[in-house]
Amino acid sequence: MRFFGLLLRWTVAAAVPLIFIPIIGEFAIDLAREHGLYERPSETAEGVMTAIQGLIHNPLYQLCAAFALGLSVGVWSHWLASRMDRSKVVDTLENGASLSLIMMQGQDPREISKSNIYRWFVFQLKNKDLLTGAVSTLSTHFFVVFERPIFTNYRRVYSPTNPSMYFNILDLSPRSMMFTVEQDISGVAIDVHISKSPL
Repeated sequence: MRFFGLLLRWTVAAAVPLIFIPIIGEFAIDLAREHGLYERPSETAEGVMTAIQGLIHNPLYQLCAAFALGLSVGVWSHWLASRMDRSKVVDTLENGASLSLIMMQGQDPREISKSNIYRWFVFQLKNKDLLTGAVSTLSTHFFVVFERPIFTNYRRVYSPTNPSMYFNILDLSPRSMMFTVEQDISGVAIDVHISKSPL
């Protein structure tokens, strides 16, 4: 999208002079011939000024010039406004967020600590053996919403009690995060850390 915006701006900037300069030139030459400026070289300078003034006051030229100027100003103003909006968003981003949980057996997870976390939610997919009635956990899914938008350059989800456990980060934006683990995590501690840099 950014590429097409840049292409549009420079196309308009290049097309406007290429379209109107030949038209203006031909109009000026015809106007000069009509007034006989080529037959009186001594009066050429004064005649050119008269032709330019006549062109400037021509309603059709004024309409075309106003359209071209408005189009150029609109395209470049939109680009400048979008740049300013993006810079404000970057300035308001928080450095990061963190969350520490302990997954309890048969209970809701216990929150140990959090920073810049508005809300979090966990649900599990269970499987029940029809023969034995035993219930096992297939996967656990975590949804986290940040209180304020954050930088997402660095992200880490790990278990200090089981360092080999693999967490799959499915989605991460400045406003939210979603990750999952496909094994039983009862009694496991989980730490989530997102920041602009590892330090």
